[in-house]
Amino acid sequence: MEEQHSNQIWVMHKKSMEESIIGERIEKHLRNLCNGSKGYAIEALIANHVRPINIHTGFMLCEFVVHHGVSDENGNWHVGAMATLIDVIGSLTVFSFTASDNVTVDFALSYFSNAKLQEEVEIEGKVMGKKERMTSDENGNWHVGAMATLIDIIGGLTAFSFTAYENVTVDFAVSYFSNAKLYEEVEIEGKVVGKKERMTSVSVKVRKKHNGELVALAKLWMAAANSKITRVFTSKI
Repeated sequence: MEEQHSNQIWVMHKKSMEESIIGERIEKHLRNLCNGSKGYAIEALIANHVRPINIHTGFMLCEFVVHHGVSDENGNWHVGAMATLIDVIGSLTVFSFTASDNVTVDFALSYFSNAKLQEEVEIEGKVMGKKERMTSDENGNWHVGAMATLIDIIGGLTAFSFTAYENVTVDFAVSYFSNAKLYEEVEIEGKVVGKKERMTSVSVKVRKKHNGELVALAKLWMAAANSKITRVFTSKI
């Protein structure tokens, strides 16, 4: 009985140490986001106000106060900024489970109510399952989720080239026309097709390089973050 009790104490101690290491990893990851050494400026703006209160393997609970940097003109938490923070917390939660950086390949979100400026919210992330790496699917095709992630990145960069400030995706529609195989080369074209106040519409096309066949066509609406970033030019002198 004493030996069994001793083993239980050792297991609990080991688990406690592992949880402590995981917490330190997450806090370091979060600090890197906040100081801009990792991720994007919009993530730094948002992550700077996140306070983890409970972290263990595959689970994360945080507190967040809605501030001016993430609010819309009506004093509500901007839905695009909310989506960005959800993506950040999701990534950190997965990091607590895998100890490696991850990219979102599928994202579905439903909104039920508004959160007002200075209102405090809790955000809970939990790992629900795991599969192998998802850049290509089981048939050797470019995984549609991974393709959507790259389309979103190109869309954001295209909007940045037009607005000179960071943007977050608030609407995303993509149509797939053909597959791209593993190691196949493609071309991705992003183009701003509209602008409405702080919203920018971007079209992104993915084509096979060798024959121009259309793989995917997407339309995105990007919302500008509140903090404007100075456009940087490279000197040609």
